[in-house]
Amino acid sequence: MGTIDRGRVILGGLVAGVVLNVGEYVLNGLLLRERWDAAMTELIRPALYQAYHAIEAVLDPPDGARAGPADVVGPVCETGDFLARDRPMPPLA
Repeated sequence: MGTIDRGRVILGGLVAGVVLNVGEYVLNGLLLRERWDAAMTELIRPALYQAYHAIEAVLDPPDGARAGPADVVGPVCETGDFLARDRPMPPLA
């Protein structure tokens, strides 16, 4: 299981938490960008040092839709508000 350390349990190799989030809309321009309601305020590590967080769709994509590279961005008006860059993502709609 883990080791007790000052009232906390250290869980090596296990998922520590989940951020469940809603894709709000897709911005089309030079790149495909999916804007989500989560931001760097919830997951600061990608903005600080390009940490990787797994992103999975909860709902199935529409029939015939293919995953493509997309940037996942948050609503914070900061240049570093990227949760993922160039990640294969299923379409939102």
